[in-house]
Amino acid sequence: MRETVRDHEVRDHERPRLAVAPAPLADADLGPAELDRVSSFLVSNWVVIVTAALLGAITGLFGARFMTKVYRGEVLLAVVHDDTTDFKQGVMGGLGAIASLAGVDLGKMQDQTPEFIAELTSRVLVEKFIADYDLLPVLFAKKWDAPTKTWRVKRGERVPSLQDGYYVLTKGILSVIEDKQTGLITVRVDWKDRAQAASWANELVARVNQEARTRAMRNADLSVDYLNRELEHTQAVEIRESIFSVLEQQINKRMMAATRPDYAFKVIDPAQTPEQNRFVRPIPLLLAGIGLFFGGLLGMVAVIISQRLRGRSA
Repeated sequence: MRETVRDHEVRDHERPRLAVAPAPLADADLGPAELDRVSSFLVSNWVVIVTAALLGAITGLFGARFMTKVYRGEVLLAVVHDDTTDFKQGVMGGLGAIASLAGVDLGKMQDQTPEFIAELTSRVLVEKFIADYDLLPVLFAKKWDAPTKTWRVKRGERVPSLQDGYYVLTKGILSVIEDKQTGLITVRVDWKDRAQAASWANELVARVNQEARTRAMRNADLSVDYLNRELEHTQAVEIRESIFSVLEQQINKRMMAATRPDYAFKVIDPAQTPEQNRFVRPIPLLLAGIGLFFGGLLGMVAVIISQRLRGRSA
């Protein structure tokens, strides 16, 4: 009893077939559903969310009124370039070695901008400024007891030092900004006392100018002394003429340093005491925007928690 191939095909055709489940919908279909759920949530609870956002904005605006105001003293400067080294090429070729021995660098004296800018925030100048004006009690007012003129420090803490004052002043109060296109330099001092902010900015610039003048006069005096000694031991006419050229330049440099207050920086616009309402921080609109965002966020969180609690109780 053999079954033919056709009998097998008939039997397979008559067997009941299993139903194939339809393919699941694409994940992209879940996006609109979620958006609908979120929009429905916002529409049904917009009163609570908007109220919380407005309360946050109002809190930010009123909070700004009670925060400590920070004022800005700003000085606009231009670097003064030294033009006393513009010698003729023939003269420079003959006095290069002598000028080098005398401490005169003919190639680098033209641009001292990086040096002057670095000196504005140098540790030596800033710490001396803090010490001369006794600014540690001002910078660390929370640790200073004015009636007894002593430091309030806990056990294990130390009294603030000049180094601490330097970091506080240069990291959050004093800033120097150079405009690469125009070459102008802005010195900013942000401080809670508006008169002190302007005074500190002007004084720091004046100290840089004074330090640059003193250094230039001292270096010129040393160079002049050396060149005069060389003249006494030199008989060659060409070398003597070269020495006289360098000597004249150093004398002119000392004269300029002694008679020009703005030796390193020319003050284009000195700092002035800002008006009472001309503070740079806090910014009321910024605080209002932050309060608006977080107020709305807290409102949504409060609504979600309230719905969860009602669902559990039900």
